[in-house]
Amino acid sequence: MMGSSSARRALKLVKFRAPGSSTGHVCAVIWCEGQRVHLASPLVHASSGAIDPLPFIRQFPDAFEMGPLFERAMEWLDSICYAAANTKEVQSACEAQPEWGLSCERYDGGDALLGLGGLTRHPEPLELLPQATMRYGLAEILQRILRADPLFEGAQLGLDPDAEVFCAEVVLERPRTVCVTLCAQVQPRDAVWHGVLEHSRLVRGDDPELSALLILPRLQVGRAMRLTPRVVLAGLALEQVRHGLHLLVAGKAT
Repeated sequence: MMGSSSARRALKLVKFRAPGSSTGHVCAVIWCEGQRVHLASPLVHASSGAIDPLPFIRQFPDAFEMGPLFERAMEWLDSICYAAANTKEVQSACEAQPEWGLSCERYDGGDALLGLGGLTRHPEPLELLPQATMRYGLAEILQRILRADPLFEGAQLGLDPDAEVFCAEVVLERPRTVCVTLCAQVQPRDAVWHGVLEHSRLVRGDDPELSALLILPRLQVGRAMRLTPRVVLAGLALEQVRHGLHLLVAGKAT
């Protein structure tokens, strides 16, 4: 990527330290090129107008609720980089405003940046994170999709934070409801059977406008899968959840 030694010397690592934490973790890199300061962070990834909260949650599992604060800090950092003439000015700005929790340090050419180190490496598979972390992540994903996607304009999100099993209701303006359930313990080999049971439950019910989106963190698929007209299976990822909702609401992915 930046093979020359001069490029390595110009590169700085940006760390974010969440409030209450004694240590920070690398979250971005900055460098000078073409008389501009460039910023790159795989932890801020937008999909269809919504920022995916999961990269931050994976990198900062002990501070997963600080994602919105981190995103505001990165917006501030982006504005600083845009106005700065060099990375030293960015570093000085971070030092002058420590409330953002950001700090810069020179890249020493070590192995920490190979593959961007911890930036692109998930500390552990998402399904092994605590249940509370996954529940929070899914709730954030749903809220962000409903805010950003015009298909869900006017939709209401119903959440019961105290329920033993995470189950959210996406209630649309027209009489249709999608029940989104987190199935954290379902193994991939049991995913289809679990979906069939859910379909049977819906058919026996008295609400023909009710459908189900089952979120299986252990499921390794590229896109959400329509099992029946009323049941869709998806992994725990923003784009898969959005795709699954579109399949159930619009009848197709858009």
